[in-house]
Amino acid sequence: MRELLAQAGQKLESAEQWQEIIDQISLLYQITVPKLLQDELKANQNSNVGDMIDQGRIKSSTQDMKPKFKQSYTKSTIQLMLTQSVYQIVQRYFESLTLDQVQILLKNLDTQLKFAKEFNSEVNLRYRLWK
Repeated sequence: MRELLAQAGQKLESAEQWQEIIDQISLLYQITVPKLLQDELKANQNSNVGDMIDQGRIKSSTQDMKPKFKQSYTKSTIQLMLTQSVYQIVQRYFESLTLDQVQILLKNLDTQLKFAKEFNSEVNLRYRLWK
């Protein structure tokens, strides 16, 4: 994606063309937030462990978490790549972007930062993830 933007960025001449790129980046940021795993870990954190053992949910829960972990890892990787792409766009084409477009990119970065900060502050959730 970065290489594509580097090559195509030189050919984008109008604010409307850049807006299409910014809109797609915003959409990618929104759909790649790895909240599914965090939400499930929080839900299970509030469950009674004894009840979960009685119902056999501990083993199945662990097995169910592996695909969700992989999905979350993939989404986190995409978010990192998006951030690198945004950095390159701003670095190379800042003067081609409108103030509104820069603000949209900053809002996306801020949302990503807040999510990461919230996730990283949940030490118990992170510990359970790596078990």
